[in-house]
Amino acid sequence: DVIMQDTYNFHGKKRFHKSNVLLKNKKNNISYNILEYYFIDNEYSNLFNNTFFYDKYNFLIASFYNTNEITKEIKDKIGKITKEYNNLFFQIFTLIIATTLFLVLFTYIFSNFINNIFKEYNDKLENKTLSLEHWKKRFELAIIASNDGLWDIDFKTKKIYFSDKWFDMFGYKKDEVQTFSDWFSLIHNEDKKNVEKLFDKIFAKVDDTFICEYRLQTKNEGFKWVLARGKAFTNNTDELDRMLMMSMDIDKNKRMKKELLDVEYLVEDGKIVIFKLNNDKDLTVKYISNSIKTFGYTKKDFESESMNFMNLIHEDDKNKMQVAINAALKNDLPNFTVECRIRNLANEIRWISSRVILIKNHSGEISYFYGYINDITKIKLSEEELKLKVEDEVKKNRDKDRLLIQQSKLAAMGEMLGNIAHQWRQPLNNVSLIIQFLRDNYHNESITKPQLEKFINKANKHIEYMSETIDDFKNFYKPSKTQTNFSIKESINTLLYMIKNQYSNDNIKIEFDCEDIIITGYENELKQALLNILNNAKDALLLKKEQKEFEAIITIFVKKVQNSLIIEISNNGDNIKDEIIDKIFEPYFTTKFEHQGTGIGLYMTKSIIQTNMKGKIEVENIKDGVKFIITLNI
Repeated sequence: DVIMQDTYNFHGKKRFHKSNVLLKNKKNNISYNILEYYFIDNEYSNLFNNTFFYDKYNFLIASFYNTNEITKEIKDKIGKITKEYNNLFFQIFTLIIATTLFLVLFTYIFSNFINNIFKEYNDKLENKTLSLEHWKKRFELAIIASNDGLWDIDFKTKKIYFSDKWFDMFGYKKDEVQTFSDWFSLIHNEDKKNVEKLFDKIFAKVDDTFICEYRLQTKNEGFKWVLARGKAFTNNTDELDRMLMMSMDIDKNKRMKKELLDVEYLVEDGKIVIFKLNNDKDLTVKYISNSIKTFGYTKKDFESESMNFMNLIHEDDKNKMQVAINAALKNDLPNFTVECRIRNLANEIRWISSRVILIKNHSGEISYFYGYINDITKIKLSEEELKLKVEDEVKKNRDKDRLLIQQSKLAAMGEMLGNIAHQWRQPLNNVSLIIQFLRDNYHNESITKPQLEKFINKANKHIEYMSETIDDFKNFYKPSKTQTNFSIKESINTLLYMIKNQYSNDNIKIEFDCEDIIITGYENELKQALLNILNNAKDALLLKKEQKEFEAIITIFVKKVQNSLIIEISNNGDNIKDEIIDKIFEPYFTTKFEHQGTGIGLYMTKSIIQTNMKGKIEVENIKDGVKFIITLNI
């Protein structure tokens, strides 16, 4: 029988096998040789190196190796270990990556979750903060707008804590009013009883609110009206704990109401009628003061609606009143004033002035007309009398102006008669000489008929010249009825031609520089105005000549500046005194009474330039003389 031996770790397999089983697959190597030997002989042999046999246990250990085989096995082991290590490293790395991703994802989800929680909480907190800020601002604005002073009563300590606004309202400092009794002592004696009653109800827990108007003494010992509102609060044991109060300054309103009441008492029986009308077709009366009795009516007449406001108005002025109302409504005017006539109860016509205020309702529509009626009949009659007086005075002034004009013309005509005399003196002398020559040579046969006709023609020319001079002066004083177009240069040349002889005899030189400009106006009136200025210049020059010798010059310069014609007339007859230069255009003002001055020449000149020519005249002092400046629109 084959001996069955157990073999362990044969070929490094780390397991038990039967020897006969292992030898079935016998291979040609030392391991099988050793196994086979011991399997058959069951004895230890020195044939094999590297073996060790335990007799006690019948146990053989043999170790040997093949370098190539071991190298191969080591490589295989290293490769296997490396592969296993790589697999294990990859698994561990994969596990770490997966774990990391998981942790990152978890952290992201968790952080988002936490963020959402915090964000939601933060949003709620912000919304709550904004809401608190909003209500805080609204509360502050409400306190400011209400003009209230806050104060708090502690019933246990009897202390009162006032806000700064409260102290400002009454002028006290914080240490001056601290207790309930301090505050109560400041209340006006006539109001203390009412305040005390309200607090008795609060102490008795009958009521927990306080609303009262009373007068409180201020720091300056005056009293101020206040409206106090408060609410009492109890503690857990239902005892009065504290009371929150607010005081509003109503002093101005109280005083205004009193003044309005005084006014109402005043107008009730006065002459001014106060009314409040409904905005309807007939202007029905909502209220009317008792003073309507001045017109013969009573309040009952309007309260019973037997009368309305339009019934008062004179029939010829009703349309006027309606137009005024419609205009105010259309243009959204806050008020309007109208003067019209009314009929009183005795059917007498009275003039009234009515000031009306338009009152709107909550929808912005005009619901009432509030105003007053003032009887201005006496004023109107006075105005009519004044109007008649004014018309009478205007008529007198016109008559006076006509007289002034006549005086001015007479004065100018006196000047012109002298000019005519100068103009005619030479022609008359020539005509006289011709007549004498004809008389002396009447029987002289040497005088031929052509010579005689020649002298006669000369005489006729002188006579025609004198006739033309008369026509020039006549046209000069003939007033212009209508405006005409004329050359300013020709007009002034005509004027200078008429006065040149007289001015030449007085050794006064006239320099004239003018553009050829056509203007529209009253030519003769303008000549009259210029002549007055020239005559005043001549008088000033002659007065100066009496004092010293000098070259007297009058300069006339005319130019066009844009749409205006400027006429400048200058002379070197000394300056006008500063204290009178502004008065020279006033009527009857003159500085030459000894020379028979009337004081109306320059007044008429100003009237002609400003009224008739719609221009302007000015005067100013220049070096050694005076300059008149006339400005006309062209």
